[in-house]
Amino acid sequence: MNNVLFALNAVMPVFLLIVTGVVLKKISVLDDQFISKSTRLVFKVALPALIFQKISRADFRQVFDGKEILFIFLIVTGSFLLILFLSGFFIQDGAQRGAFVQGAFRSNIAIVGLAIITNVFGETGAARTAMALVFIFPMYNIYGVLAMVVPLKKGNAGAARTIFRAIATNPLIIAVLVALPFSIFSINTGNISNTFLEYLSKMTLPLALLGVGGSLSFSTFKKGLFLALSSSIIKLIIYPVIVVFILIAAGFREESLGVIFIMLASPSAVSSYVMAKSMGSDSDLAAGIILITTLGSIFTIGLGIFLMKNFGVI
Repeated sequence: MNNVLFALNAVMPVFLLIVTGVVLKKISVLDDQFISKSTRLVFKVALPALIFQKISRADFRQVFDGKEILFIFLIVTGSFLLILFLSGFFIQDGAQRGAFVQGAFRSNIAIVGLAIITNVFGETGAARTAMALVFIFPMYNIYGVLAMVVPLKKGNAGAARTIFRAIATNPLIIAVLVALPFSIFSINTGNISNTFLEYLSKMTLPLALLGVGGSLSFSTFKKGLFLALSSSIIKLIIYPVIVVFILIAAGFREESLGVIFIMLASPSAVSSYVMAKSMGSDSDLAAGIILITTLGSIFTIGLGIFLMKNFGVI
């Protein structure tokens, strides 16, 4: 019973905030303009402040784990290449294939994943996740663009510019890089800065999760339902199960295992819809995958945490 409550406490606050966003949008308390502006506020100001705060206050030697980063790199790279390769056998439409591939491997770590990890593992888990983002975001940007251009056979020059611009201007990557010296050299940012960052940080996850709920569209299933479900099953069930077995075989346990599992089992990133729309991929399919995985991940992550807790590996 304790393990059930542990899993519920980890995922239910996140689920309830997302559902609240859905309801507030439905009754017109939230509108598209507010969601768009609040999403930009979260991505460009609040979330970078949260990440800076988590990393700058953390002991670099405690939260940085090279083995952990290496395994995340290998798992994400392997899953991307495998899904890209296998999808070519049953998806002929390049636009659909790009959205399918990105939806199946790219995770919403910075919002949903970070919120659940904070609930489960507290400040050290959040700092660990924030530290990993500097390596994960460039990967996701590169593989996300490749998922779009390879099936559509677009030119590499434009793709390279898109990748470089996405990495160089990403506020979250910049926040990590700026925070690293404070963590490595144990630099105190001072009471005023700490309080200011605390205020910004506290609004990040509630506002972001409300925005996720408000941006979910239930009118995206006019076509491509089978592909959306297939990609979502890979993202929520097949991918996380394989990840857990690989990590356990490699000797990962407790916080390391739990943090990587939640990061990679998180729902498809909302940014995959934006990328699909801007690069000529199937944005309706991308939106459908985001909807299914966002709502479904609450149950699959909760079940995963319960089972791992039950078997004593986290």
